Amino acid sequence: MHGHWQEAFLLNPLLVSLLPYILTGLVLENSSLRNTYSGFRQRWYGLAATRFFVGLIVVWWIWRIWDTLTC
Repeated sequence: MHGHWQEAFLLNPLLVSLLPYILTGLVLENSSLRNTYSGFRQRWYGLAATRFFVGLIVVWWIWRIWDTLTC
């Protein structure tokens, strides 16, 4: 991204929007906080959250394709 946040957002707004969520998950998974915040980790990064984000990505993908076809 090289600090070009506006261009990055225009190219992939879903990734840029989810970046804080992804970074938080990486920090919680790879640090001593893993055991301290295990309940939070399970709730926000567990199976239900995984299903939600997979569904969100599929809907986003279909919407982007649909949007390009209608333009």
